[in-house]
Amino acid sequence: MIMTRHVLAVAGVLVALGCGGDNATAPGAERQYWQLTLDQHAITLSTHAPYNTVQLVATPRTVDGVVLPDAGTPTFTAGDTSVIVTADGHVTGHSPASGVPVVVSLTVGGAHGLTLTDTAWVNVNDIPAPQLPAQLRLLTTPGDSAKTDLANTVGVTLVGEVTDSLGNPIPDVLVAFRSADSTIVTVDPRYGGVVARGIGTTRLYTETSVYGVQKVDSLTFTVGNAIFAQVEIDQRQVAGQSGTAYFALGTLTVGQGAIVLWRNQSHLPIDVTFDDPSHVAAVTDTLFGIIPPSGGGDIPVFAAMDSTGGANGVGFRARRFPVPGTYTYRSTLYGSSGKIIVQ
Repeated sequence: MIMTRHVLAVAGVLVALGCGGDNATAPGAERQYWQLTLDQHAITLSTHAPYNTVQLVATPRTVDGVVLPDAGTPTFTAGDTSVIVTADGHVTGHSPASGVPVVVSLTVGGAHGLTLTDTAWVNVNDIPAPQLPAQLRLLTTPGDSAKTDLANTVGVTLVGEVTDSLGNPIPDVLVAFRSADSTIVTVDPRYGGVVARGIGTTRLYTETSVYGVQKVDSLTFTVGNAIFAQVEIDQRQVAGQSGTAYFALGTLTVGQGAIVLWRNQSHLPIDVTFDDPSHVAAVTDTLFGIIPPSGGGDIPVFAAMDSTGGANGVGFRARRFPVPGTYTYRSTLYGSSGKIIVQ
């Protein structure tokens, strides 16, 4: 995993349209207005000075990220009286609280214009001399892998690890997360849940402001093709003939090393015969605890799923594909065919 640090600009994207009133800026300005960005999104404060205050700065930007001049004055509001925020964004921790939202709002183009918001979340404690942060590290769980596949949209979560100068973790601090490209990965800004949206590589970021000290970290995150996939085998009735089994999915694209599972729910026996089985590898481990290991190459005729849903391997066969390429397969019993593309 590559760890780097960058200046962070996290965009709020909540959009609301106003109505009525006079224009306060030049006509058409609202069409340039795209983002309202706070410089901090996860803040931890104490009620004791000098650890009880922080200054928020809100910046309006165009779709290209350029600062929009003369956009007007934003409005700040706090969601709880435990946090006090002034008109110019000065935040003070008044009493202990957790997860208090501080929202900034700015309308460009008058009441007929465009309103955008962004939110910072604030924790407040009553520690007189708190630990100050020396490092923030962005990690992924489970483990520390910065890679997933497009089919896997659960189970990957970001963690921001905040430590002091001695390497001790600082408890009860807020961190925020974002993705540089939401067409590849989206990230829950508060809780770090990752969802793969498309194939590619992007950067994921975490930030925190702890007792007035700001820290940022990032990592490269890659989304590849699926590393586990399934081919359904269904039954088709043909007029004047007995039933025929067929592969319901014609072409399947997977990542290198992927395991493909054939699931026979046709109620008929079927085989899977490859045009070139030389790189079709065995599956050496038990899958899901119920599908036993299997050999490589062509798959001999196997029965359909039983009434238990295929427990103990009945109705299932699997192969692994460690070598990139195109693998065409067919059933010699019924003529149905399919294709696996390994990238």
